[in-house]
Amino acid sequence: LDAEPVDSGKPTDAPLTVKEAAEQYGIPERTIYALCKDGQLVHHRVGTGRGRIMLKPADVDRHLQQNRVEVQSDSEEDLIFGSLD
Repeated sequence: LDAEPVDSGKPTDAPLTVKEAAEQYGIPERTIYALCKDGQLVHHRVGTGRGRIMLKPADVDRHLQQNRVEVQSDSEEDLIFGSLD
């Protein structure tokens, strides 16, 4: 996900709501909620009751970088699996 961040007029380190993070990073809101629920994405709850989930852009960036999967070239796959021809 190499999308350019949308200029929301906020400082780049300002906390984001789930909706804002979804829009900025092109990730479905339900995925962000699931990552938070599973403890895979650092977040903060602000407010009463369960609170509103807030995310620091740096934490989202870190999660995406740590979970990045590199695509192997065809030649690397041939070394691992052999030619399928």
